[in-house]
Amino acid sequence: MLRSVSSILTDTSRMIAIYHDDVPDADAFHPDASKPYATHSLAHIAHTQILVKNSERIRQEQDDVRNGVVARREFAYLTPFSNAWESVVCEVEHKRRSGKVARESSAYQLTSPTGPLKVVNVWEVAGEMPDIERLDLEESQTVDPTANLSFNLNLTEEQRKAKSETVLPYLKTQESSGAIYYEPDAGDDFDDDDPDDDLTI
Repeated sequence: MLRSVSSILTDTSRMIAIYHDDVPDADAFHPDASKPYATHSLAHIAHTQILVKNSERIRQEQDDVRNGVVARREFAYLTPFSNAWESVVCEVEHKRRSGKVARESSAYQLTSPTGPLKVVNVWEVAGEMPDIERLDLEESQTVDPTANLSFNLNLTEEQRKAKSETVLPYLKTQESSGAIYYEPDAGDDFDDDDPDDDLTI
């Protein structure tokens, strides 16, 4: 299948495929070490991969990891929240021709099945805020340390004008590189013989 798909893809043709990762295939029940999973193969040949995850499933996976070893369940794809439409997490991975990979994660909420999409932070629907986003949020909510000072750090218009008109000492940059000027002297002793001539074998 992958060979036929790869032969179709050219610079002038594109293919969009939808693959349901939660529906198992035959390889999931009888894994073969010599055959890669279909998800891995499709991700390898795809330039852009959009992965849509159910937020309830992500929460369940996080709880399983916190509780300890995650055991493989039979019929794990049949869950009570398989068809939950309230919120999803969308992860986009785009591979450029230069080799750079761009990734972006977004979360969407719906108030009704036919209502508009609302873009929110991933941790709002996934349950746990990452450490980096938590630090950024705390830094944005911290009080400005210059707010309650007994002196003023701001410049007035006159001070700002005087600062811009102040001439600072500086040196002109040299456009040419360094040069050595040598003037021969009458007393210079030049020897045409090579001093290392006796070292040659």
